Amino acid sequence: TIAAAVGSYVKLDSAILRAVGMLATSVAQAKARKEGVRLVKTFARAARAIEENPAAVWEALRRRPDVPQRELEGFRRLLSLPAAAGPAATAQR
Repeated sequence: TIAAAVGSYVKLDSAILRAVGMLATSVAQAKARKEGVRLVKTFARAARAIEENPAAVWEALRRRPDVPQRELEGFRRLLSLPAAAGPAATAQR
């Protein structure tokens, strides 16, 4: 469950400012709801890809230069994949 919460601690003496504040709160909640749905869809796609072909997901991550090796290796172990062939794997043996 993802819930959006927007709060305010300022008392507004002007009716116009109160109306603007209510509108801003409504817009912020709608934006948070939209981002929450997008995040859940992204997690669902990632989970489905990992379930269907964990080796392909790991390989796609391995090819990205911005993914730290330590996290990549931990992810490989989490997926129960065999150690990768190559210089890095040879050095670990």
